[in-house]
Amino acid sequence: MRHVLGYTLPPVLLLLSACNSEPEPAQQTSDELVADAEADQAEALETIASSEELTDAQSFLDNVVAINTLQMGLADIVKRNGEREDVRAFAEMIVADHRRLLTELKEAAAETSPDLVFNTSLSDDQQEALAEMRGARSADDMFLERVREGNREIAASIDEEIATGTYPALIDWANAAKTDVTAHAEALSAL
Repeated sequence: MRHVLGYTLPPVLLLLSACNSEPEPAQQTSDELVADAEADQAEALETIASSEELTDAQSFLDNVVAINTLQMGLADIVKRNGEREDVRAFAEMIVADHRRLLTELKEAAAETSPDLVFNTSLSDDQQEALAEMRGARSADDMFLERVREGNREIAASIDEEIATGTYPALIDWANAAKTDVTAHAEALSAL
């Protein structure tokens, strides 16, 4: 008898424990995860749209993040393809500074409102600028031209946020970032 129980009892116990256990929750598919993320983003954008102050903050965020992301992409290209050492060194500085600035801006945005969306996707024009840069004969000159243009845009956005912004965390970030943007403008004038 002992012999029979020794072989039959463990499988029976296993079956009983399987019947009594709670079913595991189903894992979301990647499509469901994307749909949930899109719904969360749509809800956040609705909240932003219902507040003029948050709309202004989101516009500032979108503009500054897009320009920073584009400049980092351009800098990565010139780091690989640039001919001048001083331009490659400037590109290294741009990448390091913009990564830090974007991290700090993301923290300031989160402090300002959980509804602000931090989007690093590039527009079609910005993607075209990257493609153009990849095929440029002089990556150095094109990089410097694009960074000068972007630096002017960022400086204007920062100045506007300092002058008219509503949220202290974003204004503080803009004041701190202005130092880097000014340093970049000075470095650009020497290149």
